Amino acid sequence: MSKMFRIGSNLSEAFADTKRFTLIAIGLSFLQTILTIIPEVVILLTINEFFGRTFNANNADAGSLPIIFVYFSLFIFAQLFQFVLVVDAALSLNSMQIIAVSVFNFVTTTYTAIQIVQIIRLKACAEAIISGVSLTTTSKVSFKDPDTNCKVYDLPDDFSRILSANLGFFNTSWVWEIALVAICGLCAILTIFAARETIRRWGWQIWKRSTGADVEKRYILQTYYFFVLFLKLNIFSAVCLITQLIVLFYYSRKETSRTKPPSGTGIQDSVGGTAITDIATLIGLAVTAVASVVYFFMGYMAVRKGSIAMMLLFCMILIATSFVAIAIIVVPYLKIDNQFVVQFQELVAGATIFLTVFSSICVLLNSTLLAIGFQSLRNFSHKEYREIVTPPKNKPQEYATPSLELE
Repeated sequence: MSKMFRIGSNLSEAFADTKRFTLIAIGLSFLQTILTIIPEVVILLTINEFFGRTFNANNADAGSLPIIFVYFSLFIFAQLFQFVLVVDAALSLNSMQIIAVSVFNFVTTTYTAIQIVQIIRLKACAEAIISGVSLTTTSKVSFKDPDTNCKVYDLPDDFSRILSANLGFFNTSWVWEIALVAICGLCAILTIFAARETIRRWGWQIWKRSTGADVEKRYILQTYYFFVLFLKLNIFSAVCLITQLIVLFYYSRKETSRTKPPSGTGIQDSVGGTAITDIATLIGLAVTAVASVVYFFMGYMAVRKGSIAMMLLFCMILIATSFVAIAIIVVPYLKIDNQFVVQFQELVAGATIFLTVFSSICVLLNSTLLAIGFQSLRNFSHKEYREIVTPPKNKPQEYATPSLELE
């Protein structure tokens, strides 16, 4: 009898410990979000102050250099995204998603290192302007440096001196960037610890829900959760990639407005062509953005409802988007005298590194999701598929039962 009471007491303590750790996991993720976003915002404001004092205050045009703010914003979006993933995982005791977050955090740590490279390139551009611009008149001039892909316009008299006086902003941003890399690295390590502890406390309870000891049903549920997880990651990478392309198009149009020949000459500008090309490109980007939302929703409904037709269509779109991502990786490095290739290379100039990284991630996630999608097609034939993947109604989520030893 005493052993029975001890078992009940141990179970209560184990469940309380699991719930307590769930709150700790959410708290650590929230702390990571705050500790990483604060230095990133400081870096963003520092670089913004640099642009304000050098270009904006002197009515100079920084060209496409401010695109660096997009990458700061995407990092902030990434931190908010990981917090949402952790909360979602905690609500369903999804250990697998916590493991994915730990990998995601190492990727964002690498991303911060790439940011340092971008800031170094921005400073190199400023130094190229200082050494390459010699203003002896009051008329404003433009400057282009092919080595750093630096293109700036309407530089006023004595602009080199103004830039020299504000180079200290880069030193400030580097200090914060190094701190950010250290914080992200530490958080990535702590997330590994959290992933280990979640597996120990949560177990794989989410895969046992409504499947009992049936191995086949459990496998179907595992495939379903893997599909949904990679679908979430795909949405993030697609949002980041499309955002970059839209911003790049904006700055390419801004560049075109400066180099466009007079109307009536019959000459097209080198970057974007005619107004028809602009409209077509805008429509293409808008359709891509809308299609991304639609086809991700289609993938979710396909795996949730067990629809073979929807899953096949989703996989076909996934293959098409993978080819587009591969093209984004390859085309900037081609040495071909083709109008489309030249226009695209000019469009993505200065953002090739980030586009290559995000496009590569998209291809990797698409390939994985495609493989899981084809496996899901085989699972759809199970007569109880929809019951297996549908959460039980009016039934509270149970916590993973830890192993207990009787003395």
